[in-house]
Amino acid sequence: MVVDNILNVVFPRFCLGCGYIGSYICPACEKKLKHRKDQERCFYCKKKSYLGLTHPKCKRRRGVDGYVFLYLYTGLFKKIIHSVKYGGAYKILNEMSLFETESPLRTLLKWNSLLRLRCQAVPLHIEKQKERGFNQVEHILRPISLLLNAETLNILTKIKKTKSQASLQTRGARQKNIKGSFALTASHVPENILLVDDVVTTGFTAKECVRVLRKGGAKNVFVFSLARG
Repeated sequence: MVVDNILNVVFPRFCLGCGYIGSYICPACEKKLKHRKDQERCFYCKKKSYLGLTHPKCKRRRGVDGYVFLYLYTGLFKKIIHSVKYGGAYKILNEMSLFETESPLRTLLKWNSLLRLRCQAVPLHIEKQKERGFNQVEHILRPISLLLNAETLNILTKIKKTKSQASLQTRGARQKNIKGSFALTASHVPENILLVDDVVTTGFTAKECVRVLRKGGAKNVFVFSLARG
């Protein structure tokens, strides 16, 4: 605590939105972030869906069973995620009011009441985690697991060092880049899992993680991300 206070004096935090001193994201700018305000949507077709569940016609073998997110991946939110990943400012996530919107909160709690979920973060490759010093998704996972009073898992690992998905221009390149990147580190896989990520754009990373978890024995795998592009 003392060290943090000293660092805040020597290296003050500036709001990424307006430059206000004292925090990475001030209350006024956080209110400007684009929350998703409408009903939950199917992971695959993006059409409205009850509780974010995958439509029967959209179901995939070893696919995503349901999906929920909080923000739209635009403008200031892109700047926040970039600062978290590449600037080491992961404390931004601790400052944000992750559960301001009620609908995603209710959906997560409903899923958990029905299936008693375990929470798993999308992992980073060990070399990339060493470079950054942290996995930003774990800072999103913690409040989610506390909210749900759910066990956190560490049964998934990234075995292939890939290019950044954001650096690839086509869907085909992103799909090829991430294929075969993840593996299980445990022989026992819980039946019901909530996979947590920071951002979902094409969804290929989430799909690949879910495929591995389902292949390993999970019966239901839901996805939560802070934002969707």
